[in-house]
Amino acid sequence: MPSTSNGISNGHHYDRKEARKEALELNNRRNELENEIKEYMSILDSQGIGMNEPLVDSEGYPRNDLDIYQIRFARNRIICKYLVYLL
Repeated sequence: MPSTSNGISNGHHYDRKEARKEALELNNRRNELENEIKEYMSILDSQGIGMNEPLVDSEGYPRNDLDIYQIRFARNRIICKYLVYLL
């Protein structure tokens, strides 16, 4: 829709500078989230496990070769950060 000389279009003030600033802030936040997800994924990689592998052995006992707390924490943070990322 065409704008008037004062930058008003369809009853709303259109401010390119403000829109650019907001876009840059959103992009920075996205980059932060991606980096945080990568950090938590590196924790899983260091344990040799991903998001879906079981943390128990064939008898149902927690695996003693893994830091279960660290893995569960990292998995939780990845899921939470990913949900924020999608919003």
